Amino acid sequence: MKTQQTALMSWSGGKDSCLALWRARRAGMTVPLLITAMDESGTRARSHGVPPALLLAQAASLDAELRFYSASWAAYEEKFIAMLRAAAAEDFGHAIFGDIDLAPHRAWEEKVCAAAGLIPQLPLWDEPRRRLVDEFIAAGFKAVVVCVDGEHLPAEFCGRDFDAAFLADLPPGVDACGENGEFHTFVYDGPAFRAPVALRRTRILDYRSPGGATDHFQELAPASEAARAGARGRKKRRSRIALVHAPRRRLRRFFNHRHQLDVKHQARIRRNVCGGGRAVGQSGWNHQGALAAHGHAGDALIPAGNDGADTQGERKRATAAVNRRTVERRHGVAVRQARVIQPARVTD
Repeated sequence: MKTQQTALMSWSGGKDSCLALWRARRAGMTVPLLITAMDESGTRARSHGVPPALLLAQAASLDAELRFYSASWAAYEEKFIAMLRAAAAEDFGHAIFGDIDLAPHRAWEEKVCAAAGLIPQLPLWDEPRRRLVDEFIAAGFKAVVVCVDGEHLPAEFCGRDFDAAFLADLPPGVDACGENGEFHTFVYDGPAFRAPVALRRTRILDYRSPGGATDHFQELAPASEAARAGARGRKKRRSRIALVHAPRRRLRRFFNHRHQLDVKHQARIRRNVCGGGRAVGQSGWNHQGALAAHGHAGDALIPAGNDGADTQGERKRATAAVNRRTVERRHGVAVRQARVIQPARVTD
C-alpha cells in the first residue's frame, strides 16, 4: 500500500533528473517509479536519444521501475497525463520533475499534475544553476554528453564526459546546466546507483530539424552488446586459426597412430620373416614383402599365394601398408620410416 509520500519521477536519464531524484529520496520520499517518453518508434528517448536498454539498466541500478510511453510531440501531453493518471490509480501522490527555473515548464507540470490528481515536486527549483552542477560533480555522479545543439556547440562536445574539463571548455553564453537546451546528458554512475551502467560510445549522429537546425547525438549501446560483438569476432579468429592448424593436428594424430602400427608391424615381421615357428620358403616372403617391411609399402604389391604362410593375413597387411603410404603422400610430408628388424636372406 503506497502512501502520499510515494512519488513517481518524470525521467530523462540526465543529470537534472538524477539530482532531483537523489535529493527527493534523501528528503524521505519513496520513489519507486520512473516514467520516460520515447519517440514514435520506441527505440530512443524523446529528447536525449538514449536506447531503452540503457534506460532500463539505469533504472535497475537506481532500484526503480521504468515505464515507457511512445508519443509524437503533438500527442505528448495527452499520453503523459494518461501515464500520470494510471500512477495515481496505484496510490502515487506526487510527481517529481528536474526543472530549475524556467517558469513555462513549471506551469505545464502543474497543469498536467492537476489533471491527474498529483502534487508536483521540483527539488531543484530556483537554485543557482552553477551551484547545482558543482553539487552533481562533487557528489560523485558521472555522466556522458549525449546530445548537443549545433547552434550552440560543435559536434566535438558530443560524447564527452560531463566534468570540470567539459565545463571549462564551454564557450561564453552556454549555460553550465544546459538548461536552455544547449546539451543533454546520460548519467551512468554515482551515489544513487548500486553499480555503474556499463555502456560504450559508438558513433556521432547528426539530425537536421525541419527548421534547419542541426543536433548532434552520441549513440550509446550497452557494453554487453560490445562484449558479444567482441566474442563473435574472437570466435571467427579462432575458427581461422583452427583452419590453419587443422592439418598439423591431423598429422600429429596420424604420427601417433603410425607409431602404434610400426610396433605391431615389427612384431609381424619378426614372426613371419624370422620364423615364428614356421619355415618360410622363397615364395613365402618375396621381394615385394621385403619392400613393405622396409616402409616402402606404396611400392609393393599384394604378395602372391603362399602355401607356407597365412596368405589371407599377408594380403590384409600389405593392403593396409599401401593405404598408409597413400595417406602420407596426400599430406605431402615424409613420415619417418619404421624401424624394423631386417628380414633374413632367403636362399633356395
